[in-house]
Amino acid sequence: MNFPARSCVAALLGVALISTSPLERRGIVTVPRIHHRGDVERSGSYHYPAIRTLPRVKWTKSQGTLFMGTPLSTKGKVYSGGSDGTLYAFDSQTGSAIWSASGFDAIENATVIAGDMIVAGGGNGAVRALDRRTGKVIWSYDAGVMVSTAPLVVGDLVYVATFQGLHALDLKSGERKWLAPVGDAPTFVSYPASHNGAVFLSAGSTLYAFDGATGRERWRVSSPKQFWSLCLGDRLLYVGNSDGNLIAYDQTNGQERWRFKSSYPTADEIWSAPAVAAGLVYVGSRDQSMVAVDALTGEKRWGFRTSGESVGDPVVSGGIVYFSDSNHALPMGTRRLYALDAGTGTEMWRYEVRSTLLTTPALGQGVIYETITGQVMALTPR
Repeated sequence: MNFPARSCVAALLGVALISTSPLERRGIVTVPRIHHRGDVERSGSYHYPAIRTLPRVKWTKSQGTLFMGTPLSTKGKVYSGGSDGTLYAFDSQTGSAIWSASGFDAIENATVIAGDMIVAGGGNGAVRALDRRTGKVIWSYDAGVMVSTAPLVVGDLVYVATFQGLHALDLKSGERKWLAPVGDAPTFVSYPASHNGAVFLSAGSTLYAFDGATGRERWRVSSPKQFWSLCLGDRLLYVGNSDGNLIAYDQTNGQERWRFKSSYPTADEIWSAPAVAAGLVYVGSRDQSMVAVDALTGEKRWGFRTSGESVGDPVVSGGIVYFSDSNHALPMGTRRLYALDAGTGTEMWRYEVRSTLLTTPALGQGVIYETITGQVMALTPR
């Protein structure tokens, strides 16, 4: 099942990088996009300068007692969904509310920006493209069942994943082009990721690769245990599993290349989404650790022990790894945002809040956007 405000179970992670597809790079389609986890590969890798010292609060915006999904940031605005089924837009400089759009039942982090549109999905299956400046609905689509993970935009298609299937929608109209079934029973589904014309996602204990143009299944891999969220790097796909393994698969055929067993201090499930940057893969585990492993071999480079469950999806920028040690909706308590040296795992700083959750951050130019229970906040260097 998908759970509120948990990045690995609900893919809660930050975004602020404009990415382009191969078609767009050849000038066929030109739609700037801002994706959850930075790019269409969901690599979690960004290109902003590092924040190497403990940040200060620039602003906070209170939204009552709602859980707030992971923010999505772009020039001038920050977007976040809430448990009240509303998508909110805030001014990125002041935190002032700009507009809100309701009718989604609950929004965890299922948003993507494509040009002047923001596409959002909710717990009632509603998928809508909104004018990101005004919140006005441009088109609507009913996915049939809950949408809790971020859509993907490649070329002129929007991909939306549910536990029943992968939907490919026309970006301009919302018309469905095809539907690739993945199952019937409610289960965790990852956000879709794309590379070289293929779209990848996990659904329950099965990992899928589909042709992005037609929806034809290229391959699938089944596991005795639950797959969690994934990311792509070069020719490999990285995904955590409930048996405590981080596994690398070949993107072209699904063959396993290596696996790393969580064992710091004891083996436990890896439900964090991996991030990949500069030849290393970063992933958190329920054994209260964040680890870095070699992207080609799976050899462990370093491990860092957290004070809480390491369930936050890491993001990497400027040689720093940022992650939270709890973004599950848990009893009220101390939650921490960490910044580690990406090469060594040395702690640079930690920022503490008292909340029921702390989502993984969205990165911007000299700013970190965060959500906790009932609040959206912006953190900047002192």
